[in-house]
Amino acid sequence: MRIRRVMALAVATALATTACSTGGGSDSEGATDGTINLAQGTDPAHMITTDATETVSSSVLRMMYDGLFSYSNTGDLVPVLAEAVPTSTDNIHWTIKVKQGTKFQNGEAVDANAFVRAWNYGAYGPHAQGGASFFSRIKGYDDVKATEDPDGDGPNKAPDPKAKELSGLKATDASTISVELTAPFAGFPTMLGYTVFWPMADECMQKIDACKEKPIGNGPFALKEWQHDIALTIERWDAYQGNKPAYKTIKWRIFPDGAPTWTDFEANQLDIDAPPTEQYQDAKAKYGERMLEVKSPSLSYIGLPLYDPTFAKKEIRQALSLAIDRDLLNQALYQGRYTPADSFAPPGIIFGATAGTCAYCKLDVAKAKELLAKAGGWPAGKKLQLWINTAASGANEKWVKAVGDQIKQNLGIEYEYHLEEWNKILQLTQDHKIDGPFRMGWSPDYNYVENYLVPIYGGGAKVTRTGYESEAFTKAVAEADAAPNLQDSVAKYQAAERILGEDMPGIPVFFSKSATVYSDRFDPASVVVNPVMGAIDLRLVKLK
Repeated sequence: MRIRRVMALAVATALATTACSTGGGSDSEGATDGTINLAQGTDPAHMITTDATETVSSSVLRMMYDGLFSYSNTGDLVPVLAEAVPTSTDNIHWTIKVKQGTKFQNGEAVDANAFVRAWNYGAYGPHAQGGASFFSRIKGYDDVKATEDPDGDGPNKAPDPKAKELSGLKATDASTISVELTAPFAGFPTMLGYTVFWPMADECMQKIDACKEKPIGNGPFALKEWQHDIALTIERWDAYQGNKPAYKTIKWRIFPDGAPTWTDFEANQLDIDAPPTEQYQDAKAKYGERMLEVKSPSLSYIGLPLYDPTFAKKEIRQALSLAIDRDLLNQALYQGRYTPADSFAPPGIIFGATAGTCAYCKLDVAKAKELLAKAGGWPAGKKLQLWINTAASGANEKWVKAVGDQIKQNLGIEYEYHLEEWNKILQLTQDHKIDGPFRMGWSPDYNYVENYLVPIYGGGAKVTRTGYESEAFTKAVAEADAAPNLQDSVAKYQAAERILGEDMPGIPVFFSKSATVYSDRFDPASVVVNPVMGAIDLRLVKLK
């Protein structure tokens, strides 16, 4: 079963980093030996790029690796180690040219083979990489993934696959990657800025367990020290051939189980943080222009376990969504800062996203009761089980419990909730062992509406965390994939999104607006927020 990129904690979202300042160039002017102190809500789960599909891991690795592309502050694909954005005459065959002359931190060349070996490693089923599904469009994926599941623990526990390498992936020479997809996909280039498409050193391949503890990157920082569940420190790599950061060190302190971090920021022990909701107004007044408020692409939603008979009928799922007053929650919990979601992807931020694709994402108690009755009513005596991951200041617990209260008030359904550590929630949902709605978050892997649809709800019932599978949705996605260009694909993806809006395998609730405060140690002119990633670009920051 594939692990999808999901958003762990509000603090992780605020501290996620972008990589739009990489590429060729000289040292940053005025480089210093200063340290930036940050927080993470949990220990990174994975340090191999093809496995780093959640926010915490990828935010750390993003500072240690350069890929083929990154995303600009306007959401455009920007070449980093690629010569140019690839083009194709049929959207099946793609040629990617790799810049020559850059190296890994162990001295190995970063060439076409470095990318090919990484992608093959990530796709190979027995390696059980969380990002394996992102290679599924490349020809030969079905032969390298594990296809049987005799013990019911997921396809990665199956016998060895037919092949070890993707047949549609080749390094034709040191500077050329040739990719053949199984079907047309106009959006393929947009994916290539994502973590799982970064390169891998051969030494890392040969010593994978050692690399899990100390990655061999090719970016501006190298791992210095990792004290699990305590702290992680990276240090500027002075042999980096791109634009070097204007400071030497980043240290992340690990705050397990969602421990609060704001008091540490106010004590000048952290340089970036997001104020708790209840202190938002005070923080805004106190910090003024040092509080950055930016519409975020991060979605908070509730996943529904369609594999549980209670949630098998779409009318049940529709009724639950119609019983939620998103506007009231937004005002009561977030002072109106968030955007109540009426779609599955954030309009105005992500390319191709549009408002109003979810017909059941508004309060309508009468309709909710009608649909609940049509489904045969809620099972007598059964409580709604809500699953929530712990988070700083109990933020997730507050809004999910508020949703439970509204469902109880509007539909008469009693509920109880379960608090679990984030990585356990990921495992339980992956294994289909959760018996009720579960809190989820999503931040984009790449700037394309498809990324909010297929990774979360595509691939079939065995793959999705919700157990969702729809022939109509699969067909609509296939038609969108086959469109001749990105612009033509958008309308078809929106049609696929409207199918989700009818089936309701998940309940969109909010699109976030980040409120991030930065230290007075930062040069304000150097603080840039990437709206697609919803985060400060740490590669650009300069200390006073």
